[in-house]
Amino acid sequence: MYKYRQLDEIQKQDVLNYRRFAQLPLHEPPHYFDDVNKTYVLTAANFEHRNIMNTPERRKSFEFLMLKEISTIGDIFAWCVLPNHYHFLAKVNLKEFSITIAKIHRKTAFEWNKEDKTQRRAVWFRYSDRKIRNSNHFWASVNYININPVKHHQVTNAMDWETSSMHSHMEEHGRDKLIQLWENYPVLDYGKGWDI
Repeated sequence: MYKYRQLDEIQKQDVLNYRRFAQLPLHEPPHYFDDVNKTYVLTAANFEHRNIMNTPERRKSFEFLMLKEISTIGDIFAWCVLPNHYHFLAKVNLKEFSITIAKIHRKTAFEWNKEDKTQRRAVWFRYSDRKIRNSNHFWASVNYININPVKHHQVTNAMDWETSSMHSHMEEHGRDKLIQLWENYPVLDYGKGWDI
């Protein structure tokens, strides 16, 4: 979305022509729906990466809502809620998730715009999904999501960020196991080009 705005008119038309030819949505990430639950990294950002989830209370409330709603349609393995975006690693039916996340985004946009006295402000950009390919990809995704607050310079230690799965993973697996998972499934350049 952001790179598109930097293109000249001819480049923009080329992008749109390609997306039409490939039968992709013109201005949003494509989603490939089927009726089977699969594991995905599910990500969405506040519109233009504005820090709309800028208070701990707002992030905690959003985390609670997401965990509650997604757990009714699937299994959640990891998550992180930051001031301007979130990541969830979950096994879901993507059709059901799309309906659920649309409701959550509408509800939170309405509430936050009311709280911030910013009627009709765009709050969310559409979500993206990345299907997990194998167990290596799964564990690298867990590590990436847990370290995300450090990557985005919110904290220097992932355990200091309240709205993530890092705490439950530490409790469930223990420090030594998490270190082993980190060494066995390194993040490397995970997220490069899409988690800005």
